[in-house]
Amino acid sequence: MFTGLHVRSFQYADHILAVSDRFKQDLIDQGIHSTKITKILNGIDFEKELPFPFRRKDFGFGKDDFIIIMPARLEPVKGHEFALAALSEVVSEFPM
Repeated sequence: MFTGLHVRSFQYADHILAVSDRFKQDLIDQGIHSTKITKILNGIDFEKELPFPFRRKDFGFGKDDFIIIMPARLEPVKGHEFALAALSEVVSEFPM
């Protein structure tokens, strides 16, 4: 996951923000002391109540439409192509 340049940069950093427990552990596994790392999640708070209900019709979906959401930026590192390839196989095997 990390290149040598990453690890060297981390070693010289005053402090590092990790976006998950796994990322924090990966840093620790690379020899970064845990006191130099703070975890700040950048995910979605699923406990927070939204001010209005999600209405499928507002987005052009019917009540029986199957919806998949992938909340990630559209960059190669996020692997959208793998999700699309997998979905293509699912549709081929289980046509509507």
